[in-house]
This record gives sequence, C-alpha cells and structure tokens, in this order.
Amino acid sequence: GCSSSSDEPAAVDSASEHDHLADLERIIALFPPKTRGALAVDFETLFSSRASKTVSDLLAGDGLEASLAELFRSIARHSLKIDLAQAVTTAVLAHSEDPALGTVLFSRLRFDRLEDIPGLVALESGEAYRGHEIRIDPSTGHRAALLPDRLLVVAQGDSLLKTVIDAFEGDGAGAEPSPLSPYLGDLKSAHPVTGVYGLPGMYKDVDAGLTLGSAVALGLWLELSDKGASFEATFYMTGAKGFVSTYNQLAKAHQGAPLEYVEPAQGKEAAAVIPMSDIPLKRSFSEAIASRFELKMLFDLMKAKDGIKGIASGETLPWANFFVHEAPPSIFINWEIPEANVAAFSQANLPNGFEMAKLRILESDEPAYFLVLNVYRTDGIVSGVRFEWSVFVKDPVSGEPRFMVIEAMADSLSMDPVNLMTTGEPVTHVHDNDVLLSEAQKK
Repeated sequence: GCSSSSDEPAAVDSASEHDHLADLERIIALFPPKTRGALAVDFETLFSSRASKTVSDLLAGDGLEASLAELFRSIARHSLKIDLAQAVTTAVLAHSEDPALGTVLFSRLRFDRLEDIPGLVALESGEAYRGHEIRIDPSTGHRAALLPDRLLVVAQGDSLLKTVIDAFEGDGAGAEPSPLSPYLGDLKSAHPVTGVYGLPGMYKDVDAGLTLGSAVALGLWLELSDKGASFEATFYMTGAKGFVSTYNQLAKAHQGAPLEYVEPAQGKEAAAVIPMSDIPLKRSFSEAIASRFELKMLFDLMKAKDGIKGIASGETLPWANFFVHEAPPSIFINWEIPEANVAAFSQANLPNGFEMAKLRILESDEPAYFLVLNVYRTDGIVSGVRFEWSVFVKDPVSGEPRFMVIEAMADSLSMDPVNLMTTGEPVTHVHDNDVLLSEAQKK
C-alpha cells in the first residue's frame, strides 16, 4: 500500500487485504445483463512483481506484442487517467453486446475518495442516481460513480452506468441473461490476467468444422515477467476434439507444445486448449518468424485441412474475402532507389536469400529499383485504412519477380505479413472536395 504523510492523501494498505478472486466475484455480479466479453487484471500482483515495467509499457501502448498492448490499453483508455500502479488493485473491463452501450470499467481502489486518487482527470458533477453521485469526464463523456468499499465504475454512457448501479442495489438483471454466463468462471483464476470473450459462433450459425472460426467463446490467462509472457487460450467449440487430434497429428514434427482437449462441462462446449510459454516480449527475427509459423499452423493450416475436400469438389472457393473500396481511390506512390543505395537498402530491409528486382512503372521506362507505397481502404479479413510499403524481389528459387511487403500500418487493430498483429496508428486516407489526403504518422 501507499504510505501517508501530511502532504499525501491517505490510502488503504491494500496489500494485506487484497483478495483478487473475491473482488472478481463481486464485480462479475454487477456485469451488464448482456456482456459479450471481459478482461480482468490483478494490478496489485503485477506491479509488485518483476513484470512491473512490462505492465507500464503495455499500458502506454509500448512493446512489440501489439495484441498484449491492445488488451492493456483498452483498460487505460477507460481509466480516467488514474495512476493504476498507485491507485488500483483489481480492474475488470466488461463489454456489452449492444455497441450503443459500450464498455464499463470496474476498479477496486486503494483510496476512499475520488479527490485523493493520483492522476484522476478533473471531473464535472452530474446527477445523482439512487443515492450515488455520477461524475462526468468532459473530454470523453465517460460517466463515473464511486460505489461503497472503494469500487469505482466508469462507463461510456448514462444507461450502462445506471444498469450497474441497479445491480449494485439488488434489482438488476446481472450477468445471468448473457449467453456468455457459463464461461465467466474462466475469469476467476489465480493468474494475474484473465479474459473471456464471446466469439461469432455464440451469436450466429457457423459451420462446425475443423477451424477456430467455429468457436463460441474464448477463455484465456496470461502470466508476465520482465522478459516475456506465457499464456493459455481455450477455444470452446463443438468440433474441439477433431480440431485437437487433427492439429496434433499435422504438427507432430513441430517443437511447440501439443494442444489439449477438454470435455464439455457445466453448460460449456468442449474445448481446444492452446498453450504458449516463454514468449519473449523483445524478440529476434527468428523468434518472430517462429511465432508466426505457430499461428499460421493454427489458422491457415487447419483452415486448408478443413476446406480441402470442398475445394477439390468445387463446393468451396479457395480464397478469403478481401474488398478494396473504390472511394477513396486506392493509390500507389513510387520512389526510385538509386543503384548505389540498393545494397544497403536490401541489407536493412530484406530477409537473407532475397535480392531486389528491377521493374518498369510505364512501358516506356527503363527498368529501375523502386520502393512502392500502396494506400487503400479495405473490408474483409482486415478492415480500414492501410498503408503498405513494398519492393519487388527475385524469387530465391525461380528468379521470377515477386511482390514483398516490408512495412505496413493501419488505422485499427490489424494483421499484416510483416508485424503479424498491430495496434492502430494515426493514418488517414480521405477524398474530399477533389482533394485526396493520405497521411501516415507513427505513435
């Protein structure tokens, strides 16, 4: 806990009384009636461990693992800029099924009064609801209420916050009506980071094939250290048994841990458990390639195995949807690389074994080396505005020219062949009043 002096606000010594699991029990009972996902973080444990700096970096959006950073940043975005290390012991972020309602953050505080919380933004007074004062963040519109026993609730709107207060007062619907309810027990774990999310199979009919796309829910836990992470992802789906046995057979020569099968229980579907251990947060090129290979096996290899009979018979088309919008128009910008710079450029940007190839932009041009930027807006397997920097290289086997993306950016959480998974960056591509403005900035 925090010490107090005449110049410091008094804080509760929460280290001696901290009970993460008990706090989770209490918070889950206050979830919105239709919760589609939740993330729970034991900040007390993390910030008192060797993972302290790692967690601070992830909250700030730093680090090479974009998927991890995005999980933590989602909490930071709803935290009213509170110093989480000093003020919060347990935090739970719950997402409503209704996009109009949005998200609610529950935070177990060390402080009894809002005025004493380090870093808290200046809040405006709002109405009182059932005896609880609602405060407003003027910059975001988020609503906040401090409930008894130091439980701060921050929601994206009035209706969601009032739903939580109703549950606190004993007459709310709670989490029971949610189809996610049988899986919420996965949050209650000794691990410092846990999550449960409803997947598309929970809300619509999907083919129960040999792919993770048929899953109804995802449960996960995460352990962090000063050097890396270990986690376990549990995909609940009717085809779990076939998925596990098929994958383990196909990947038996691979060094990764085999998947585990879990029988259905307590209203849950059967599950495929995917363990990942000792993942360095700062990885070498070869380590990054290895993790991408693992993910390609889990998704692409299994999707190919699942669809191969349909493709052979003509019932299934061998591609995934990827739509490029006509407006704003897609553009290419081409920079010629002087021959004197090609060797240094290649060494800095190309994997071993690849060599730059010349091309013509126009038929009348002499072949030259180019760096090409493609800017476009897309929907499908990825969505949003995308910037992709590419070069042409010689195929290491055939010598034929090939197209290689060497850097990519997008305006939202995305996937690309270079970075695998990335958080959004401030990139724009807008056509307005006969002006096309394309701008890429890096956070």
